[in-house]
Amino acid sequence: MADHGFNIQDQLMPLCVMLNIPAFSKAKVQLSNEELIETRRIATSRIHVERAMERMKNYHILDRNIPNSLKK
Repeated sequence: MADHGFNIQDQLMPLCVMLNIPAFSKAKVQLSNEELIETRRIATSRIHVERAMERMKNYHILDRNIPNSLKK
């Protein structure tokens, strides 16, 4: 996920990674229904990712080695 200023699709394509960028209206007054639904979906996912990253930072989850016993 990224904002509309990131133009890295060509770098992600060889890795089979899809970049999700929310729609934005340049000259249009309003987004279409499809664009609005997709933007909301991306925003919802983005909130979850940002919260997970914040938890990792606050609880220092990745500050030390993770034991192999915790791997599935």
